[in-house]
Amino acid sequence: ARCDAECDGSEPYSAGAIAELAARWFEELLAVPSLRLVEAGAAAGTGEAPAQSGALHFANAPSTLLLVSTASLRDFGRVCGLAVPSDRFRANLEVDFAVPYMEAAWSIGSAVHVGRLAFEAAGRCVRCQAVDIDPDDPAATGPSLLAALATAQAGGGGGKGPTFGTLLRPCVERLGAGSDLSVLTLGMQVRHGSHVAELATLVLSAA
Repeated sequence: ARCDAECDGSEPYSAGAIAELAARWFEELLAVPSLRLVEAGAAAGTGEAPAQSGALHFANAPSTLLLVSTASLRDFGRVCGLAVPSDRFRANLEVDFAVPYMEAAWSIGSAVHVGRLAFEAAGRCVRCQAVDIDPDDPAATGPSLLAALATAQAGGGGGKGPTFGTLLRPCVERLGAGSDLSVLTLGMQVRHGSHVAELATLVLSAA
């Protein structure tokens, strides 16, 4: 690709120049004219639409991971009478907590540990129409999970829309001096306060 040819390491490139080359590469690949790459800010998004029309917006900042609970998925399916596969919610972490929706009650900033890795809760994730799209068959139609979620949470969500799942932000300072970093793996223990469960599904790709 042209980006590879021009960024061959023969001379230093600024971050802005590399972003411009990457934009041109995606422009050719996607056939999207005048494409521009924009850097997300450090603040975690919560999934809701931007407050200002036309504002640059990232639903979930790249510094966050999205966690859902197996028990919450199961209970939501029971309440709405629909199949609720976890991939509809595009979560990075599915955790096998025993109590449904306990993750929804986590206060922002509270500590969450996945194995030796430290995170903090960054708020509940406001859901959009993406939950109605089957990632295995985008053309498939059926009952709306988003509508069912909105009905089940009528009056909730703080006016931003229905929520499902909790965003986690890495918290390196909580590791402590001399702590070794590790990688996320299936079967790791996920701990919030006195509650401990196993990491059942791990997806670390773009939603």
